[in-house]
Amino acid sequence: MRFFLMKFFIVFSIFGCASQAPLNTQLDPSWMSPNMSEYKKVISKNTLHERKYDGFYNKFDISITKLNQDIRIKQLKLRANYSQWTKELADKEREKLIESMSKETVFFVSSFTPKRDLNNLTMKDIGWAATLEVDGVRYPGTFKAYTKHPYKLENLYQHHTIWHRGFLLKFDVPTPNTENKAQVITLTSPFGYAIYPFK
Repeated sequence: MRFFLMKFFIVFSIFGCASQAPLNTQLDPSWMSPNMSEYKKVISKNTLHERKYDGFYNKFDISITKLNQDIRIKQLKLRANYSQWTKELADKEREKLIESMSKETVFFVSSFTPKRDLNNLTMKDIGWAATLEVDGVRYPGTFKAYTKHPYKLENLYQHHTIWHRGFLLKFDVPTPNTENKAQVITLTSPFGYAIYPFK
């Protein structure tokens, strides 16, 4: 019985650490990490999935998450607490985020293809491309491999798995200009195309 209780405590502790970032006492309460249960609901609400099959053969499985201002701020707070940023670093990173959102609109792409060598969305010669349409204007997108984050991608995006690859899809239009507007992403690939209509 004692062994079972000890094992339960260890598993519970590990799960608790993985599900919530630690508190950073160097920062004021406005930097408190978001509740992960609520965060996951927001991610789910802003994520669209598209799967293409050739009979029983899975050609690709790609999810796209709209990173609006709310989500990007929540992710910044997660990073600040998980990495135990100082106030100076937190202020610097906040300014970088504000500058980024004033120039571009960003989406997270979780991509899986059976042929791993073709699952690199940054290689244009393979045939990957994306456009964003907002207010009747179309913008070409640029894929960037997701850089390492102290939080696992599977924790930031619950639909992402170890078999998927993560990318950021960026468009040269300020985030406030696309916020709360209908947005349509058209993705073309070596395996066909997919449309992601965000409302």
